[in-house]
Amino acid sequence: MCQYLAIIEANPGTYQTEVAPFGKRLAFEYKLALDAEATLVFDQAGYLVGASLYADDADDLINLITMIINGHMTANDLHQQIFAFPSATSGVMDLLAGMLPTK
Repeated sequence: MCQYLAIIEANPGTYQTEVAPFGKRLAFEYKLALDAEATLVFDQAGYLVGASLYADDADDLINLITMIINGHMTANDLHQQIFAFPSATSGVMDLLAGMLPTK
């Protein structure tokens, strides 16, 4: 997140950050990782452009976040993704879909 802070501070009004606590969602409850969270960076259009994660499954989640950022994905795009093996990312996908633009 440090690299994003300088960019955000240098461009007020261009980016918005939001902390998304997801530790109490789905599989994270079973791992007792109740404090898991993501700090998300959105551009003016609402697209995800950066993130930092604090979670046991950060290695899986960072791949999801990277896919969303690189694909400039909307909520509709995210809802169309079907993973072969649902995991903790399913709950986080639902959380992120509610924060992304629909089109």
